[in-house]
Amino acid sequence: MAYTPYSYVQLKADGATTNFPFSFPYLDTAHIQVSVDTVVTDFTWVDSYTIKIASAPVAGGVVEIRRITPKDSAIVSFQDGSTLLEADLDLMVTYNLYCAQEAYDGTQASIHLTADGVWDGQGVRATDFADPVDAQDLMTLNYMNVNFKNTMLAIEQDSIDKTTAIRTAANSDLEAIHTTAVNDLNTITQAAEAATSASQTAAKTSETNAANSAAAASASETASAASQAAAKTSETNAAASEQQAAGYAASLNLPVASGEALQALRQNSTETGLEYFPSHLAHGLGAVVDFRSTAMAAATPADLYGTGTQVGFISGGPAGLAIPGLGDPTYGVLVSHAQWKDSSALTAICQEFSSGTERFFRYATAATTWSGWLTVYNSAHFAISDYLKAGSTHDTTGMRFASGNPPAIANITSTGAANALTIGNGSNDYASAVIAFIREGQYACYLGIDTDNVFKVGGWSMGDVSYPVIHAGNLGAYTGQLAVGAVGTYAFMWANGNYAPGTLLAGSAIYYGSYNYQSSVTASGTWMVCGYLSSGYKATVMLRVA
Repeated sequence: MAYTPYSYVQLKADGATTNFPFSFPYLDTAHIQVSVDTVVTDFTWVDSYTIKIASAPVAGGVVEIRRITPKDSAIVSFQDGSTLLEADLDLMVTYNLYCAQEAYDGTQASIHLTADGVWDGQGVRATDFADPVDAQDLMTLNYMNVNFKNTMLAIEQDSIDKTTAIRTAANSDLEAIHTTAVNDLNTITQAAEAATSASQTAAKTSETNAANSAAAASASETASAASQAAAKTSETNAAASEQQAAGYAASLNLPVASGEALQALRQNSTETGLEYFPSHLAHGLGAVVDFRSTAMAAATPADLYGTGTQVGFISGGPAGLAIPGLGDPTYGVLVSHAQWKDSSALTAICQEFSSGTERFFRYATAATTWSGWLTVYNSAHFAISDYLKAGSTHDTTGMRFASGNPPAIANITSTGAANALTIGNGSNDYASAVIAFIREGQYACYLGIDTDNVFKVGGWSMGDVSYPVIHAGNLGAYTGQLAVGAVGTYAFMWANGNYAPGTLLAGSAIYYGSYNYQSSVTASGTWMVCGYLSSGYKATVMLRVA
């Protein structure tokens, strides 16, 4: 017959239930203890015989509700001359009864001796036993596993040792038999090889004599063929030399006058004759080349270069190649002319000249049309800081933009600002001005001034939202807009149970109220306890956080 305890009940959890009933009596709620799988757990009271656990225990767990009546002192103290009341006597008797029931439950839940002299463990696991010593001592699972393993290892090692001994003896016998057989075979083989070698030596001598006679005949034939080939090669080379000399003599036309001193001879790899071509003088860096004759050296620029339709060269300038203008205040222009045409059949031509510290160029846009003159900027007249307004100092973490020493932020106006960097909308001055922060090209958000002149962050990965940046200047305005019960608001609310500051509670489990009033109105979302709560329905300040 199953035993029914007087002072506790054990219930199986289903993973969803949080309310658990019991039926045994108790003197005070403080005498009730709840544990889940032997771990003492906090709980709240639903009614006098039902407790509630905040989170449903996992399915299969054991929820135990146990009465533990204090036994360190008597619950009733009698005084001489006092009135003996029935209630005090009943309380004392009930107290003694509960203590006795709890002690009896303890004995029934432990190992005990049955009527037939057998220890009954009631079908539960026993633990924390020492290893056995005597033959009739109980043995633990660990002791059995360790000693069984050692026993099996000893048996296995003994089997290995015996097998090794048998194998060693067998190998020794086989080795002796093998050695004898090999020696006998070697003796027979050596005798056969000696007889065979004598026959082979005689045959080899006859073969060598025949080969020597054949080699001598072949060498004689090879020498005769080589002499014929050498004679043929000499004849071919002589004919080729004669033909080549005749070709060069017929085509060579050396100059007899000094007027062709600036021409050179060349020969194409596929031709046999030579021809003249105008030479191009090559000079090292720093050389000065004068292409004018002595008679032209004293000529005026107009005489030398015509009316300005050609470009000439003049010496006496800086080291290198000098290109003069055609009289003051004209400029010397260099023309670059490519030897190819583009897809529009236009020859690539470019003109360039210098003036002071600047250099200009233009290019052909059509057969008779030039582009406008373009300026080649350099450090003498183009400072990037004038255009980007960037400072010259680079930190290891990026670019530093140096401002123009603005006043305090509170004193900066729209007309007197000295900005280091200005962020604005590129197409609409009245739209929002934002910076996009992008991570790996997928996650991003915006930060900037919205169209209502409020500094905000949001959008993109953060969703279709814009969160204002709250500061001392707008804190009052924004908190004043929050509705009662909204995220970020506080309320004085009631809750049932023991909770320390920082505990999160569902709004459905707490009620609006005050220190002496509890309403029936629950809240939405999640709230954080901002004060202390003791057992039972008590009130404190709470903050909605979600």
